[in-house]
Amino acid sequence: MSNIPVFINLYNELIQNPISKDRIGSYVYNQGISIIKATENIIEKEETITKLLILYPNESELYYMMGELFKKTNPIKALAWYKICYQIDPKHKSNIIDMIITFFENGLTHQVFEIINPKDSIYLELMEDQRFLGTYSRCNFQQLYYKNGVPCILKLIKLSSTKPCKTNEEKVTKWANYHDLGYVYCAMGEIEKSLQYTNKAVDLANKFNLNIWNKLLSFSNSLCYADFLYSNNDEIFKQYLKINNYLPDNPCFHYDARKKIIKNLYQTTKTLPKKIKIGYLSSDFMYHAVANFIIPILKNHDKTQFEIVLYANQTQLDAEIFTSLKLEHHIIKNMSDKDVAMLINKHSIDILFDLNGHTVNNRLGVFTYHPAPIQIAYLGFPNTTGLKSIQYRITDVVADPATSKQRYTETLLKLPRCFLLYKSINQATPIVPRITPTNKIIIAAINKENKNSTFALETWKKILKQCPNTNIMIKLETFDNNEERMEFYSERLDTTPERIILINKLQNDDYNKIFSKIDILLDPFPYSGTTTTCNALFNSIPLVSLYNENYHAHNVSCSILMNCGLQDLVAKTEEEYIDIVKYLVNNPWKIDEYKKTIREKFMKLMEPGPFMREYEGVLMDVYKKYYGL
Repeated sequence: MSNIPVFINLYNELIQNPISKDRIGSYVYNQGISIIKATENIIEKEETITKLLILYPNESELYYMMGELFKKTNPIKALAWYKICYQIDPKHKSNIIDMIITFFENGLTHQVFEIINPKDSIYLELMEDQRFLGTYSRCNFQQLYYKNGVPCILKLIKLSSTKPCKTNEEKVTKWANYHDLGYVYCAMGEIEKSLQYTNKAVDLANKFNLNIWNKLLSFSNSLCYADFLYSNNDEIFKQYLKINNYLPDNPCFHYDARKKIIKNLYQTTKTLPKKIKIGYLSSDFMYHAVANFIIPILKNHDKTQFEIVLYANQTQLDAEIFTSLKLEHHIIKNMSDKDVAMLINKHSIDILFDLNGHTVNNRLGVFTYHPAPIQIAYLGFPNTTGLKSIQYRITDVVADPATSKQRYTETLLKLPRCFLLYKSINQATPIVPRITPTNKIIIAAINKENKNSTFALETWKKILKQCPNTNIMIKLETFDNNEERMEFYSERLDTTPERIILINKLQNDDYNKIFSKIDILLDPFPYSGTTTTCNALFNSIPLVSLYNENYHAHNVSCSILMNCGLQDLVAKTEEEYIDIVKYLVNNPWKIDEYKKTIREKFMKLMEPGPFMREYEGVLMDVYKKYYGL
């Protein structure tokens, strides 16, 4: 029998005669709670809680229960109730946890830090709760606050290690803990730790037989992170080949008829029967580093010979920098790999480019269906895809010399000069470099922090020791842990904090202005700069880089420098790298000479005309080879 009539009668009695609250108040409250727990009817729950709130306006649990009632159907309404509960009882643990989860799930992460203070006593209690640890750590990571986030997720991993996973949700959560921590350690430049946790995530994804997205995400990350170390070329190549276990080759389209028609027409007319149709597939047709290099290509394609189509794995193209190109484009974000392949094949694409490689949001699975007869990897990733379905990869003779031990499943198409064409998407006018001082020369490491390898730091330490009139500027990837990072770099560079200038992650104009404050850019290794290198040279800042013939990622800056005619800034050994920097530091006039001349040399290399003739010439060659022309 329902308790609702009894409850309503008692409620009415209390409303009419409040003094009876001492006699039957607790009974009425318990009856109301019983109804709330027993019924599945949302309206009944809300009406009951509302009545109880009229009687007990200071009872925090009721506000929490109302928040729980709406957290799935109306999260904004739920948050309003959670906040009232928090005002009445700021130590209500369940309310705090569900409130920050709701903040996180609805893109309101910044509000979490108005609620949580690690100095509060309740924080220690929360640190024993796995739901809190999981959400709070990810809120920190999302805001690039790693100081509090890393201890939370480490604690979560420790707490969950003793508990077997039974549900799929528990399995995914355990996998995500290792996967996310691997990502964060990589961002902080602690690559060995990063690979330790990421490889554990790969193992868990396979052990738990999670979906292909989870499996590929960790597997691709493990490949990406290995480029920040001096990996054994043969061993890492074996790892890349495992992609075919996740994405087996599955050709679904045949091109014999197309080949025959094109060949016959060409033999008759001695001209190409149609424009060569090129498709570019990427998740980065937006304000992204790749845009600096693909936009000038898209703008300067010879439209009399080539027809261009974009396939965007995103919700929309960036209106300002991509839509204005007025190219045919298709949004493929919510399409399956096979459906995307069918769409591309329907468009009769001749050459399909992958611009992602193993970076996040890639669609390598599309290529396994062979939707285009010619498939090429380019730009987004400094290593092989490992896929059987991608035949070519664009590079150059400096980045990948004939003597290199790096291995690819793709055939390399080597441009005679640098394989990159650059035009900044955020800086139209270069800064005016400062006159180099003699007393405090600023050497800078402003690539992503994960490129500051132990190998590079050891070399930079020697430079600081041998060049006492230098300070080093380092750009962090975080916003919150400057003290810890200062301690980290002081120890690794064996110098005092006074010689280290830490800057946090910067955007646009603030980033561009940095080049007016530095004198020499230190290129990291084994993963050199690309966008940062181009930004520095555009602003006429000298850059010192180290060459290693066996790693493409090592040589990108070297290719740019050598093709600019700046071979004297390229070192073949660590000792030579140090000597080049020392020479510049001891001869500030030479730095100033570079500051007056580098940009002109760089911009000459980046002239679209010569590059596009070489680039399109290579595409024309592989097209004619495929069709037997």
